[in-house]
Amino acid sequence: MNKPVPDPPLETTTPLEDALRADDQLKNREAIKRALDFYLSPDPIKPRLPSTMFLVHPNVDTESLLPQGDAFTMWERACSRRRLNGQHISRGHLR
Repeated sequence: MNKPVPDPPLETTTPLEDALRADDQLKNREAIKRALDFYLSPDPIKPRLPSTMFLVHPNVDTESLLPQGDAFTMWERACSRRRLNGQHISRGHLR
C-alpha cells in the first residue's frame, strides 16, 4: 500500500541549526584544548637567580662545610633561647 504522504525524515535540521551545532562544537573543542593546555602543559618555570646570601664555592668538600654549619646551628639555637627570654640578640653576645 502506498501512502499519499511519505514519512518525514528522522532528523529534521535546518541549515541554521547545523551552523549553531558546528559553532558549539568548535567552542567546546577550543575550551577543552585550553583546559588541557592549562593543566598538562603549564608555563615553564622561570629560572631563579642564585642567592648570594649563602654562596658556597663549588669546589669545597662537605667535610669543610660541616664545622661552619655546626657553628651556625649553635648560633641559631642561642638566638632562639634569647628570643624566648626577651633579650636583645647580636652576634657579639654569642662569642
